[in-house]
Amino acid sequence: MIVQYGEEDQRTNLFVDGGQGQQVVRQLKEEIATISQKGECIDLLILTHIDADHIRGFLSLFSQSSFDKSCIKRVFFNSRKLLSQKFDTKVVYDDQLEIVQEKAEISFKQGESFDRYLEDLMIEKMTVIDNSCQPKLLNGAKMTILTPDEASLRKLYTDWEKAIQKETRDQLISGRNVNHQGSVEELIKKAFQEDRAVANGSSISFILEYEGKRLLMLADAHPSTVTAKLKELYGEKELHFDLVKVAHHGSKANTSDDLLKQIECENYLISSNKGNRHGFPHKEALSRIVYHNYTKKRPTNFYFNYSDASEGLFTNEEIKKYGIQLIKKKMNERVLTIDI
Repeated sequence: MIVQYGEEDQRTNLFVDGGQGQQVVRQLKEEIATISQKGECIDLLILTHIDADHIRGFLSLFSQSSFDKSCIKRVFFNSRKLLSQKFDTKVVYDDQLEIVQEKAEISFKQGESFDRYLEDLMIEKMTVIDNSCQPKLLNGAKMTILTPDEASLRKLYTDWEKAIQKETRDQLISGRNVNHQGSVEELIKKAFQEDRAVANGSSISFILEYEGKRLLMLADAHPSTVTAKLKELYGEKELHFDLVKVAHHGSKANTSDDLLKQIECENYLISSNKGNRHGFPHKEALSRIVYHNYTKKRPTNFYFNYSDASEGLFTNEEIKKYGIQLIKKKMNERVLTIDI
Protein backbone atom coordinates (compact mmCIF):
# COMPACT_ATOMS: atom_id res chain seq x y z
CA MET A 1 0.00 0.00 0.00
CA ILE A 2 1.26 3.47 -0.89
CA VAL A 3 0.11 6.53 1.03
CA GLN A 4 0.86 9.86 -0.68
CA TYR A 5 0.23 13.30 0.73
CA GLY A 6 1.41 16.89 0.38
CA GLU A 7 1.61 19.38 -2.47
CA GLU A 8 2.40 18.16 -5.96
CA ASP A 9 5.97 19.48 -5.82
CA GLN A 10 6.54 18.30 -2.24
CA ARG A 11 4.86 14.92 -2.19
CA THR A 12 5.60 12.46 0.63
CA ASN A 13 5.51 8.75 -0.23
CA LEU A 14 4.88 6.18 2.47
CA PHE A 15 5.08 2.49 1.50
CA VAL A 16 3.43 -0.04 3.81
CA ASP A 17 4.57 -3.65 3.21
CA GLY A 18 5.58 -5.21 -0.06
CA GLY A 19 3.32 -8.16 -0.82
CA GLN A 20 4.59 -11.18 -2.68
CA GLY A 21 4.60 -12.73 -6.12
CA GLN A 22 6.08 -11.67 -9.45
CA GLN A 23 3.15 -9.41 -10.36
CA VAL A 24 3.52 -7.49 -7.09
CA VAL A 25 7.27 -7.09 -7.62
CA ARG A 26 6.66 -5.72 -11.13
CA GLN A 27 4.13 -3.23 -9.77
CA LEU A 28 6.51 -2.17 -7.01
CA LYS A 29 9.20 -1.52 -9.62
CA GLU A 30 6.80 0.53 -11.74
CA GLU A 31 5.58 2.62 -8.81
CA ILE A 32 9.09 3.27 -7.53
CA ALA A 33 10.26 4.19 -11.05
CA THR A 34 7.37 6.66 -11.39
CA ILE A 35 8.25 8.24 -8.05
CA SER A 36 11.93 8.47 -8.94
CA GLN A 37 11.18 10.09 -12.31
CA LYS A 38 9.38 12.87 -10.44
CA GLY A 39 12.44 13.46 -8.31
CA GLU A 40 10.71 11.94 -5.30
CA CYS A 41 11.69 9.07 -3.01
CA ILE A 42 10.22 6.55 -0.59
CA ASP A 43 10.27 8.77 2.48
CA LEU A 44 9.35 5.88 4.76
CA LEU A 45 9.06 2.14 4.18
CA ILE A 46 7.11 0.31 6.89
CA LEU A 47 7.38 -3.47 6.92
CA THR A 48 4.72 -4.21 9.50
CA HIS A 49 5.96 -7.69 10.46
CA ILE A 50 7.96 -10.62 9.20
CA ASP A 51 5.33 -12.72 7.43
CA ALA A 52 6.18 -13.60 3.85
CA ASP A 53 3.08 -12.00 2.34
CA HIS A 54 4.18 -8.65 3.77
CA ILE A 55 7.93 -8.72 3.27
CA ARG A 56 8.76 -10.84 0.23
CA GLY A 57 8.18 -8.18 -2.42
CA PHE A 58 10.90 -5.93 -1.06
CA LEU A 59 13.12 -8.92 -0.28
CA SER A 60 12.97 -9.79 -3.96
CA LEU A 61 13.73 -6.21 -5.01
CA PHE A 62 16.62 -5.88 -2.57
CA SER A 63 18.18 -9.08 -3.87
CA GLN A 64 18.39 -7.60 -7.39
CA SER A 65 21.64 -5.77 -8.04
CA SER A 66 19.86 -3.43 -10.48
CA PHE A 67 17.55 -2.07 -7.78
CA ASP A 68 18.59 1.35 -6.49
CA LYS A 69 18.14 1.14 -2.73
CA SER A 70 19.09 4.79 -2.30
CA CYS A 71 15.49 5.77 -3.13
CA ILE A 72 14.50 4.56 0.37
CA LYS A 73 15.24 7.16 3.02
CA ARG A 74 13.85 5.57 6.18
CA VAL A 75 12.65 2.12 7.28
CA PHE A 76 10.50 0.85 10.14
CA PHE A 77 11.03 -2.89 10.61
CA ASN A 78 11.42 -4.86 13.82
CA SER A 79 14.14 -7.21 12.70
CA ARG A 80 15.69 -9.99 14.72
CA LYS A 81 18.91 -8.03 15.03
CA LEU A 82 17.14 -4.98 16.46
CA LEU A 83 15.21 -7.14 18.91
CA SER A 84 18.42 -8.82 20.02
CA GLN A 85 19.87 -5.40 20.78
CA LYS A 86 16.74 -4.35 22.67
CA PHE A 87 16.69 -7.49 24.77
CA ASP A 88 20.49 -7.63 25.19
CA THR A 89 21.17 -10.94 23.52
CA LYS A 90 23.30 -12.05 20.60
CA VAL A 91 21.69 -13.12 17.37
CA VAL A 92 23.23 -15.89 15.27
CA TYR A 93 22.26 -16.00 11.62
CA ASP A 94 21.76 -19.06 9.46
CA ASP A 95 24.11 -18.38 6.56
CA GLN A 96 22.41 -21.00 4.43
CA LEU A 97 19.13 -19.07 4.14
CA GLU A 98 17.60 -18.90 0.70
CA ILE A 99 16.66 -15.26 0.27
CA VAL A 100 13.74 -15.38 -2.15
CA GLN A 101 11.42 -18.37 -2.29
CA GLU A 102 7.82 -18.85 -3.32
CA LYS A 103 6.77 -20.88 -0.28
CA ALA A 104 5.24 -18.95 2.60
CA GLU A 105 6.61 -21.12 5.39
CA ILE A 106 9.85 -19.14 5.76
CA SER A 107 8.53 -15.84 7.07
CA PHE A 108 10.58 -15.82 10.26
CA LYS A 109 13.79 -16.61 8.41
CA GLN A 110 13.03 -13.94 5.83
CA GLY A 111 13.09 -11.50 8.70
CA GLU A 112 16.69 -12.45 9.31
CA SER A 113 17.55 -12.12 5.63
CA PHE A 114 16.07 -8.65 5.45
CA ASP A 115 18.37 -7.55 8.28
CA ARG A 116 21.33 -7.86 5.98
CA TYR A 117 19.84 -5.81 3.18
CA LEU A 118 18.93 -3.05 5.60
CA GLU A 119 22.55 -2.76 6.65
CA ASP A 120 23.38 -1.85 3.05
CA LEU A 121 20.80 0.95 2.84
CA MET A 122 23.01 3.52 4.58
CA ILE A 123 19.98 5.21 6.14
CA GLU A 124 19.60 6.71 9.59
CA LYS A 125 20.07 4.42 12.57
CA MET A 126 17.08 2.12 12.99
CA THR A 127 15.42 1.46 16.32
CA VAL A 128 12.74 -0.90 17.54
CA ILE A 129 9.23 0.42 16.87
CA ASP A 130 6.60 -0.26 19.54
CA ASN A 131 3.67 1.52 21.11
CA SER A 132 5.79 3.15 23.79
CA CYS A 133 7.27 5.39 21.08
CA GLN A 134 6.33 9.04 20.98
CA PRO A 135 4.27 10.04 17.91
CA LYS A 136 6.45 10.30 14.81
CA LEU A 137 6.43 13.41 12.64
CA LEU A 138 6.91 12.97 8.90
CA ASN A 139 6.71 16.02 6.62
CA GLY A 140 3.73 17.52 8.39
CA ALA A 141 1.98 14.24 9.21
CA LYS A 142 1.68 12.72 12.66
CA MET A 143 2.06 8.96 13.13
CA THR A 144 0.90 7.32 16.36
CA ILE A 145 2.07 3.74 16.90
CA LEU A 146 -0.65 1.46 18.33
CA THR A 147 1.07 -1.91 18.22
CA PRO A 148 3.15 -3.90 18.93
CA ASP A 149 3.64 -3.65 22.66
CA GLU A 150 6.89 -4.78 24.27
CA ALA A 151 5.37 -8.06 25.45
CA SER A 152 4.48 -9.04 21.87
CA LEU A 153 7.99 -8.24 20.63
CA ARG A 154 9.59 -10.16 23.47
CA LYS A 155 7.40 -13.16 22.66
CA LEU A 156 8.38 -12.94 19.01
CA TYR A 157 12.07 -12.82 19.84
CA THR A 158 11.94 -15.50 22.53
CA ASP A 159 9.91 -17.91 20.43
CA TRP A 160 11.54 -17.11 17.08
CA GLU A 161 12.59 -20.62 16.07
CA LYS A 162 9.54 -22.29 17.65
CA ALA A 163 7.29 -19.84 15.87
CA ILE A 164 8.73 -20.83 12.48
CA GLN A 165 7.37 -24.32 12.97
CA LYS A 166 4.01 -23.12 14.33
CA GLU A 167 3.56 -20.65 11.50
CA THR A 168 4.04 -23.46 8.99
CA ARG A 169 1.44 -25.68 10.69
CA ASP A 170 -1.06 -22.84 10.98
CA GLN A 171 -0.71 -21.95 7.31
CA LEU A 172 -1.36 -25.53 6.27
CA ILE A 173 -4.68 -25.74 8.12
CA SER A 174 -5.90 -22.14 8.27
CA GLY A 175 -7.77 -22.24 4.97
CA ARG A 176 -9.88 -25.21 6.02
CA ASN A 177 -13.37 -25.00 7.45
CA VAL A 178 -13.78 -21.37 6.39
CA ASN A 179 -17.50 -20.88 5.84
CA HIS A 180 -18.62 -17.85 3.84
CA GLN A 181 -22.24 -18.88 4.12
CA GLY A 182 -24.65 -17.27 6.51
CA SER A 183 -26.40 -13.95 6.75
CA VAL A 184 -25.03 -10.87 8.45
CA GLU A 185 -27.46 -11.48 11.33
CA GLU A 186 -26.25 -15.05 11.77
CA LEU A 187 -22.55 -14.28 11.53
CA ILE A 188 -22.49 -11.44 14.06
CA LYS A 189 -23.79 -13.88 16.69
CA LYS A 190 -20.74 -16.12 16.37
CA ALA A 191 -18.34 -16.05 19.32
CA PHE A 192 -15.19 -14.09 18.56
CA GLN A 193 -11.89 -15.98 18.81
CA GLU A 194 -8.82 -13.77 18.56
CA ASP A 195 -5.82 -14.51 16.38
CA ARG A 196 -2.92 -15.83 18.45
CA ALA A 197 -0.17 -15.97 15.82
CA VAL A 198 3.06 -14.60 17.29
CA ALA A 199 4.15 -12.86 14.07
CA ASN A 200 0.80 -11.11 13.65
CA GLY A 201 0.94 -9.95 17.26
CA SER A 202 4.21 -8.18 16.47
CA SER A 203 2.65 -6.10 13.66
CA ILE A 204 3.26 -2.36 13.45
CA SER A 205 -0.20 -0.75 13.36
CA PHE A 206 -0.62 3.00 13.47
CA ILE A 207 -2.73 6.11 13.03
CA LEU A 208 -1.63 8.62 10.37
CA GLU A 209 -3.00 12.18 10.59
CA TYR A 210 -2.49 14.93 8.02
CA GLU A 211 -4.40 18.20 7.60
CA GLY A 212 -7.54 16.98 9.34
CA LYS A 213 -7.55 13.54 7.70
CA ARG A 214 -6.97 10.39 9.72
CA LEU A 215 -6.07 6.84 8.60
CA LEU A 216 -6.05 3.68 10.72
CA MET A 217 -3.57 1.10 9.41
CA LEU A 218 -4.08 -2.18 11.26
CA ALA A 219 -1.58 -4.52 9.54
CA ASP A 220 -2.23 -8.04 10.97
CA ALA A 221 -2.42 -6.77 14.54
CA HIS A 222 -4.28 -8.46 17.37
CA PRO A 223 -7.44 -6.43 18.05
CA SER A 224 -7.18 -6.61 21.85
CA THR A 225 -3.81 -4.84 21.80
CA VAL A 226 -5.05 -2.19 19.36
CA THR A 227 -8.19 -1.62 21.42
CA ALA A 228 -6.23 -1.27 24.66
CA LYS A 229 -3.95 1.37 23.14
CA LEU A 230 -6.83 3.31 21.60
CA LYS A 231 -8.57 3.41 24.98
CA GLU A 232 -5.35 4.50 26.67
CA LEU A 233 -4.88 7.35 24.20
CA TYR A 234 -8.46 8.46 23.53
CA GLY A 235 -10.67 6.95 26.22
CA GLU A 236 -13.88 4.96 25.83
CA LYS A 237 -15.22 6.72 22.76
CA GLU A 238 -15.40 6.38 19.01
CA LEU A 239 -12.57 8.04 17.13
CA HIS A 240 -13.31 9.28 13.61
CA PHE A 241 -11.24 7.85 10.75
CA ASP A 242 -11.48 8.69 7.06
CA LEU A 243 -10.19 5.23 6.10
CA VAL A 244 -9.44 2.00 7.95
CA LYS A 245 -7.21 -0.67 6.47
CA VAL A 246 -8.89 -3.80 7.85
CA ALA A 247 -6.60 -6.07 9.86
CA HIS A 248 -5.17 -9.31 8.48
CA HIS A 249 -6.81 -9.21 5.04
CA GLY A 250 -10.28 -9.33 6.60
CA SER A 251 -9.70 -12.29 8.91
CA LYS A 252 -12.54 -13.04 11.32
CA ALA A 253 -9.93 -13.39 14.09
CA ASN A 254 -8.65 -9.80 13.84
CA THR A 255 -11.79 -7.62 13.84
CA SER A 256 -13.66 -7.68 17.14
CA ASP A 257 -16.73 -5.84 18.37
CA ASP A 258 -14.62 -4.26 21.12
CA LEU A 259 -12.30 -2.77 18.51
CA LEU A 260 -15.17 -1.49 16.37
CA LYS A 261 -16.65 0.33 19.37
CA GLN A 262 -13.57 2.58 19.23
CA ILE A 263 -13.97 3.36 15.52
CA GLU A 264 -16.20 5.77 13.61
CA CYS A 265 -15.62 5.17 9.92
CA GLU A 266 -17.55 4.52 6.72
CA ASN A 267 -14.59 3.51 4.51
CA TYR A 268 -12.73 0.21 4.91
CA LEU A 269 -9.94 -1.16 2.71
CA ILE A 270 -9.59 -4.93 2.25
CA SER A 271 -6.21 -6.09 0.98
CA SER A 272 -6.78 -9.65 -0.21
CA ASN A 273 -7.33 -11.71 -3.31
CA LYS A 274 -10.05 -14.33 -3.74
CA GLY A 275 -9.10 -18.00 -3.56
CA ASN A 276 -6.22 -17.58 -1.11
CA ARG A 277 -5.50 -20.51 1.17
CA HIS A 278 -7.01 -18.75 4.19
CA GLY A 279 -10.34 -17.88 2.60
CA PHE A 280 -9.84 -14.14 3.15
CA PRO A 281 -11.74 -11.90 3.44
CA HIS A 282 -14.08 -13.59 5.90
CA LYS A 283 -17.71 -12.52 5.66
CA GLU A 284 -17.90 -12.88 9.44
CA ALA A 285 -15.39 -10.06 9.95
CA LEU A 286 -17.00 -7.79 7.39
CA SER A 287 -20.43 -8.48 8.88
CA ARG A 288 -19.23 -7.16 12.23
CA ILE A 289 -18.16 -3.92 10.53
CA VAL A 290 -21.41 -3.63 8.57
CA TYR A 291 -23.62 -4.27 11.59
CA HIS A 292 -21.67 -1.89 13.81
CA ASN A 293 -22.18 0.90 11.27
CA TYR A 294 -25.82 -0.09 10.77
CA THR A 295 -26.53 0.38 14.49
CA LYS A 296 -24.96 3.85 14.22
CA LYS A 297 -27.00 4.66 11.09
CA ARG A 298 -23.87 4.79 8.94
CA PRO A 299 -23.32 3.19 5.52
CA THR A 300 -20.27 1.02 4.88
CA ASN A 301 -17.98 1.33 1.87
CA PHE A 302 -15.60 -1.58 1.29
CA TYR A 303 -12.64 -1.00 -1.04
CA PHE A 304 -10.94 -4.06 -2.56
CA ASN A 305 -7.50 -4.03 -4.13
CA TYR A 306 -8.39 -7.29 -5.91
CA SER A 307 -11.71 -7.15 -7.76
CA ASP A 308 -12.55 -10.83 -7.29
CA ALA A 309 -12.32 -10.62 -3.48
CA SER A 310 -15.72 -8.89 -3.33
CA GLU A 311 -17.60 -11.57 -5.25
CA GLY A 312 -20.39 -13.38 -3.43
CA LEU A 313 -19.79 -11.77 -0.04
CA PHE A 314 -23.19 -10.13 0.43
CA THR A 315 -26.62 -10.71 -1.06
CA ASN A 316 -28.41 -7.92 -2.89
CA GLU A 317 -30.85 -7.73 0.01
CA GLU A 318 -27.99 -7.25 2.50
CA ILE A 319 -26.35 -4.60 0.34
CA LYS A 320 -29.58 -2.63 0.24
CA LYS A 321 -30.56 -3.12 3.89
CA TYR A 322 -27.18 -2.23 5.41
CA GLY A 323 -26.13 0.45 2.93
CA ILE A 324 -23.10 -1.49 1.67
CA GLN A 325 -20.99 -0.37 -1.26
CA LEU A 326 -18.40 -2.71 -2.77
CA ILE A 327 -15.79 -0.62 -4.56
CA LYS A 328 -13.09 -2.30 -6.61
CA LYS A 329 -10.44 -1.53 -9.14
CA LYS A 330 -11.77 -1.03 -12.65
CA MET A 331 -10.61 -3.36 -15.41
CA ASN A 332 -8.50 -0.66 -17.08
CA GLU A 333 -6.86 0.48 -13.82
CA ARG A 334 -3.44 -0.77 -12.78
CA VAL A 335 -3.98 0.00 -9.11
CA LEU A 336 -6.84 0.94 -6.82
CA THR A 337 -6.68 4.62 -5.86
CA ILE A 338 -8.59 6.05 -2.89
CA ASP A 339 -8.77 9.82 -2.42
CA ILE A 340 -9.79 11.06 1.02
